[in-house]
Amino acid sequence: MTTAMALHPRLALLLAVIRTQGGEWTTARVGDAYDAPKHTTHSRDLERLTRDGHLQRHDAKGRTYYTLREA
Repeated sequence: MTTAMALHPRLALLLAVIRTQGGEWTTARVGDAYDAPKHTTHSRDLERLTRDGHLQRHDAKGRTYYTLREA
């Protein structure tokens, strides 16, 4: 698992916000959390944090969201 210190500053900020606020995270919620310019950036950031083991992806009917991965 990549530590927050090794992450791009934007990803480290997002991870800190997710840890603080908890809950379900969608690309729209990421857009509200910080000023990343594009929906594709939000999606890519969530996927990167998932790949690095910080988040878990959930696919529901017509909806994808992410939560913190339980240790």
